[in-house]
Amino acid sequence: MDAYEHMLSVADSVLRDNHKNASQVLVTKTENGKISAFVNDLSETEEINFLSAQRETLVSLLCVWPNGQIDLPSIRIRKGLVNINPNNADAIVYLQGKEIGIKRLSQTIK
Repeated sequence: MDAYEHMLSVADSVLRDNHKNASQVLVTKTENGKISAFVNDLSETEEINFLSAQRETLVSLLCVWPNGQIDLPSIRIRKGLVNINPNNADAIVYLQGKEIGIKRLSQTIK
């Protein structure tokens, strides 16, 4: 299982467990290989809490809605990740799958 598939399986698992509370799930992978999931209810407070907990440089992000659609996380999260750590600008954001629609985080906030 590659990194994308692993991140997608984490998102699917979190959505199954938190389906009623999740507007979307954001899965991140750090330089050290740590994979984390954040259940986003799209509130500013929750997003600020998520951003304030970020310490490591990210290498990839995956945002999944309850219907399984892969999309961008909110602009507040995208800009916040780069503001917290400018190296996050190089993180890969999966948009439509492993091979299609891959962008760098910096490309999504211009």
